[in-house]
Amino acid sequence: MYGMIGRLHVVPGRRKKLGKLLTEAIGRSPGCLAYAVKKDPDDKHVLWIQEVWLSPRSYRRSMERKQVKKAIKKGKEYVEGGYGTHLFA
Repeated sequence: MYGMIGRLHVVPGRRKKLGKLLTEAIGRSPGCLAYAVKKDPDDKHVLWIQEVWLSPRSYRRSMERKQVKKAIKKGKEYVEGGYGTHLFA
């Protein structure tokens, strides 16, 4: 298995839209065992993303899917500043 936990700081007023965009595009990818987008209870501009994949290869392949590339491109408009990701295998 392969997984990630990420924290995104979102443009004000776009947290719900970004969460929906990511969940619909990425969460249905082949090899995705779990994909969750959650609001940070202490910061209304933060989303937490938790992903578990069958393998690193299934994750990389998902990033090549047309709808995923489109969602990531659109989602970048809603992200302010940097974000952190933690990988585990």
